Amino acid sequence: MTQELEIVAPGETPEQAAANAERRERLIVLIGKIPGTCQNLLRAFLDEGLGLAEIAERENIPLGTVYPRFSRCVAELRRRLWQA
Repeated sequence: MTQELEIVAPGETPEQAAANAERRERLIVLIGKIPGTCQNLLRAFLDEGLGLAEIAERENIPLGTVYPRFSRCVAELRRRLWQA
């Protein structure tokens, strides 16, 4: 199996996969520009594929703290996307 076939999701064309990869790379770059806590939270969610409950457990913080923090971080990421 080629690498191209491995990165294309079922039902996704190579063109769609390339566009998704470009968007993901842009997100990674923008996340790298966000300070501390948000950067760590968004990277754990996006790069590591952790759920919010898993992140809360790993960071030893209440899940009720992770949800609003995640929401604020996503809002900051959206703000930066619109500015880019």
